[in-house]
Amino acid sequence: LIVQCTTSFCQIITRRNATDYIAKQQVVYSTNVKPIDIEVSNNNSEELAIGSRVYANLGLNDGNWSVINDSVAIWTMGIRIKDADFISVIFNSLSITHGDELYIYTPSNQILMGPFTERVNSKGGLYPTDLIEDSEIIMELHHNVNESFTSQLQIESFVFGNEQKGYTEDCFVDVNCPAGDNWGFQKNGTCQLLLLTSS
Repeated sequence: LIVQCTTSFCQIITRRNATDYIAKQQVVYSTNVKPIDIEVSNNNSEELAIGSRVYANLGLNDGNWSVINDSVAIWTMGIRIKDADFISVIFNSLSITHGDELYIYTPSNQILMGPFTERVNSKGGLYPTDLIEDSEIIMELHHNVNESFTSQLQIESFVFGNEQKGYTEDCFVDVNCPAGDNWGFQKNGTCQLLLLTSS
């Protein structure tokens, strides 16, 4: 389970190894989604403690819609950042209509996050996702065509980087090594808190 927190909201999002779950639940419909390549330059990015942040300004009009079984409309958008070990999506507007579901997954189906529903970020506004360990992701929004569509989805930026950067200092002892055997109980009560800041 992943605990996602903003300044005004905290929730639990299920993160799965997607291969078996997708096959059993048939929650993901899209294949061969052509990704949007996000170009990174000094003009559109900034350095963060764990990587970099690149601004994008993408939304529902930038993806593709298709209809499945005359009842479910599927919106998809693929994103690729060359040489990234992980990607986090920063929504500046995310509001899911009742009945709609948003999934984020990797093309290899190794990671699936979701469903994001109306219970997620119910007040709208800024919403960052967890780090997704891949250089390419697919976002997929499911909508019942018999219902009014009022979901909002706007991407402000992406955080990306190398998994080695900023995680530990040289003087740290890995709690999973023999030197940390006496800290097995304590390590189960720890978490990683990521803040959007350059310092």
